[in-house]
Amino acid sequence: MNNYVCKGQSFEYQNIGIEIIPAGTAVAIGALIAVAAVNIHPGDTGVCHLDGVYQLKKKAGETWTQGQALWMKRADSVFTNAEPSAENLGDYVTGAHVYEAAGASPVLANILLR
Repeated sequence: MNNYVCKGQSFEYQNIGIEIIPAGTAVAIGALIAVAAVNIHPGDTGVCHLDGVYQLKKKAGETWTQGQALWMKRADSVFTNAEPSAENLGDYVTGAHVYEAAGASPVLANILLR
């Protein structure tokens, strides 16, 4: 196959913001959710992963079941299992799922990105 480019599990991302993106932070890149592999300083480029299971921020008070669909709020990178309303859908990115069930109290949970 001569049109294969790569596995697509990671890519280079340029931080166009004004704050450092810390390694391990979930970021919304268009309609994708990725996790920074390294600290990415403003104006710099760093690797972000699109695939795997990561321990990421969970909305407090929610109980999650394995396989449940998740949405990440763009502003704070917190994941929720509550589907956003039509009027604030643009504030969220989808494409993640619960890897392991989580009770209401944890603020971090294992989240699957694909």
